[in-house]
Amino acid sequence: MTKTDWRLFGEPFFSEVVRAVGDALSEEGLQLLLTLVRTDDERRRLVEYVRGGRVDGVLLMSVRAGDVLPDMLADAGLPTVLLGRRSGDVRGHGQRRRRASRSATWPAAGRKAIAAITGPPDMYVAQCRLRGYREELADAGLREVPSLVAEGDFTEASGLRAMGELIEGHPEVDAVFAASDSMAAGALTALLAAGRSVPEDVAVVGFDDFELAEQTEPPLTTVRQPMEEIGRTMVRLLLEEMEEPEVAWRHVILRTRLMVRGSA
Repeated sequence: MTKTDWRLFGEPFFSEVVRAVGDALSEEGLQLLLTLVRTDDERRRLVEYVRGGRVDGVLLMSVRAGDVLPDMLADAGLPTVLLGRRSGDVRGHGQRRRRASRSATWPAAGRKAIAAITGPPDMYVAQCRLRGYREELADAGLREVPSLVAEGDFTEASGLRAMGELIEGHPEVDAVFAASDSMAAGALTALLAAGRSVPEDVAVVGFDDFELAEQTEPPLTTVRQPMEEIGRTMVRLLLEEMEEPEVAWRHVILRTRLMVRGSA
């Protein structure tokens, strides 16, 4: 398994998916090897390693726009499954992701200054969640204010920093959609430090729904991703490709669900 940003490796979404992947592979008698790939030299070394017959297949996580590693692995003829996409080149895929983000913005209905804390702009998942936020604003008849969008990197620390910037620049902010639960947890901390009450003063909505979402104060309203199912589905697709490498490429989209709790 490879992933391109070491900072995300400790985040709950990725750790939960990795755990599910490891369990599913263990049940098949297969070993999981984790590796970080961040530079062109590391990409070349990985491809050389897998060409040597030491790896049966690859699961890719956190691939950014323009990353050539999936193409390099395809050229090497190695069975590969990618979590998410590098870009919106598959019709309907981005629409599903945007609908999930729009359902996350829905609990902020009636608010007037709705902010967003996004993920890295070169990650397709972050782009989709930002588009969903923008579309929901448009449907609500609200004008998009660029300075109400703050960039994070899916970590709690970035959510804390981004929310602080939003409060400083827009003291009138009364709702925030964070593109991950970790960033939403950071936003809650920043709001508490600023003397803001949640959800009375500011509604907060996250994305992922891992264990942390029920442990925050107040518990976090968020969009649930089926992380166990994501990991197991990745393994199933990889095993199928290993058995029948000539089958057509497939794209699997799993359903999300809005979990309404105390923060919005």
